[in-house]
Amino acid sequence: MGWVLSVDFGTTNTGAAIRLADGRVEKVKLDPSSAKAFINDIDMVLSSKEYSLLQQFVFNPNKILSQEYLFEKVWGCEIGNNAHTLRKALSRLRGKLKTSEYTITSVRNEGYSFELV
Repeated sequence: MGWVLSVDFGTTNTGAAIRLADGRVEKVKLDPSSAKAFINDIDMVLSSKEYSLLQQFVFNPNKILSQEYLFEKVWGCEIGNNAHTLRKALSRLRGKLKTSEYTITSVRNEGYSFELV
């Protein structure tokens, strides 16, 4: 199913809406001050790293994000021998996303993408 990210920050600078091809809108609210994420008003209860990963996916829709890109953006350094750290954090985030209509998909030899189930 296709989707397009339309970001509506309003005055709070915390929200995004993912508009689906069939017209439905899935709300994703990201609050940088508290590192809280809500999908359709459900608190995702994320760690700071999980929140940062989700933030990268939400604000880079329809893109495949490489391990190197994600590690640099979330941990602030080169991935080096730390691919396992990234995979564990992504695994935890995937588990928490199971209550929503989203998943993080591995794209062989390229990275990861944020998709609707």
